[in-house]
Amino acid sequence: MKEQDWQLFSEELSDIGTLVGTCCLWKLGPGLLTELRLREQRMHTCRFCFQVKKQHGENVCVRHDTETLAHHVRGKEPRPRLVRCPAGAEEYLIPVAVAGRILGAVLIGPFRGITGDSALPVWRKELGPALERAVEKRIVPICRTLYLKRPPVAAGDERIATVLDFMEARFADNITLEQAASQVFLSPSRLSHLFREKCGQDFSGWLTKLRVREAEALLRDTVLSIEEVALRSGFGDRSHFSVIFKKYNGNPPARFRRTAQAETAFYRSQILDSVERNGGGVQQ
Repeated sequence: MKEQDWQLFSEELSDIGTLVGTCCLWKLGPGLLTELRLREQRMHTCRFCFQVKKQHGENVCVRHDTETLAHHVRGKEPRPRLVRCPAGAEEYLIPVAVAGRILGAVLIGPFRGITGDSALPVWRKELGPALERAVEKRIVPICRTLYLKRPPVAAGDERIATVLDFMEARFADNITLEQAASQVFLSPSRLSHLFREKCGQDFSGWLTKLRVREAEALLRDTVLSIEEVALRSGFGDRSHFSVIFKKYNGNPPARFRRTAQAETAFYRSQILDSVERNGGGVQQ
């Protein structure tokens, strides 16, 4: 993906935040994980959030995003809503879905809520529809470009494109080549041949790659146990998961998590130090 696409995404999020005087973040996928390809808009950087994380630790905020907010996004009919964080501030959550697939959510805030912090803007009901229109017009088209572009090999064959969509949506389930073939009315053997021809990799290898990608994000951005990460990313058990993950990644899951979280913590500490030096204003 082109660097300018990510830069445009960052700028659009920043503009929305500027209009309402707070942060505007992007959270990835139905699990609302951190999108590391964004240089900014990964985390709240106002003084209020800085103080909360300094006093209570970042895990409180991470758990709020990946469990409480993700529960709303994964619902039968995900919709925009005003939510309250553990520290009493309010945030406006706008799920982004295309063709029934949750790509992530835009999170706008913090607003004052019950915190009593006069430095935070006050939520106004009329902001909701305006923010939803802004996300629909300015964020959703970019998300289509970033997350739904077909691999060049699949662009000329709608059958493979359909199978790739099926795999992206269901990789955490125990899906089979036979199930995928039924989506496009092909025999399993014919799909297997066609998939390798168009994608340069067999069906099971592609599926494993999707599962490892999800596992990496969960290990980096959540405090879930290794067993739960294995389950949520589509692996049957921890031992099988560990063998496959190390084969693809080069490190076992626990070591990958330590390294990735250390890198993320360093990045966040740099931002928070900058916020503290600059008096705690919102840094877009």
